[in-house]
Amino acid sequence: MTRLPDGMSNPDLEPRLRSVLAEVSRKDVSHIGLDDDLVQALGLDSLAALWLLAAVEKRFGVRFSDQQLEQYRTLRQLYDYIAAYPGE
Repeated sequence: MTRLPDGMSNPDLEPRLRSVLAEVSRKDVSHIGLDDDLVQALGLDSLAALWLLAAVEKRFGVRFSDQQLEQYRTLRQLYDYIAAYPGE
């Protein structure tokens, strides 16, 4: 498991995100770095990437705006968004 960098304060969040990634992609995500492009690293097409974000929304109770969907392509970007989301 990747050690969370300074500033990442919720140690449960990264493993939970990795679990969602593994479930949706049906691939081993242990090699994925915090700044790796998830679409490229997991070989996701655009529909699979949307399924991934929908699963993250459901699991973490967050909502991504349609205009910003393509901004969330790394674990760090997802982590930061969820950690800053009101209520998480």
